[in-house]
Amino acid sequence: MFDFSIQLWPFLLGGIIPTIIGMFWYSPLLFGNQWMNAIGINSNDIKESGANATGGYVMSLIMSFVLSYGMGVLVHSLGIAAAGTALLSGAAIWFVFNFYTFSKLIFFEDRPMTLIWIGGGYDILCFSLIALNYSLWS
Repeated sequence: MFDFSIQLWPFLLGGIIPTIIGMFWYSPLLFGNQWMNAIGINSNDIKESGANATGGYVMSLIMSFVLSYGMGVLVHSLGIAAAGTALLSGAAIWFVFNFYTFSKLIFFEDRPMTLIWIGGGYDILCFSLIALNYSLWS
């Protein structure tokens, strides 16, 4: 039976984990340049477009908290307490629930495989660290 109650602190920390990871993952320090190449843009395109990313960041943060809550319910309900189990479970949960949709978008939009590795790697890391976060608080 699922227990839908979660602790506040791991929920809040889990909600900001994707934002913190994303700041580095999609920066030139890691995969930002490769990601821009894969989608066919460069930093000048972003600057010249005048695009306001605030809406994207707000929605991303909201969805990060939704992910954190859902992961908390799963980790708690499944009794995942060991760190290694939490990391593997986070990756498995991503694969079971996200890879299908994620890969369809890439293949049907005829996007480069690079996007699967960059975006999928980011998501797997986020899912795994959020699961680890909850296991450490249990």
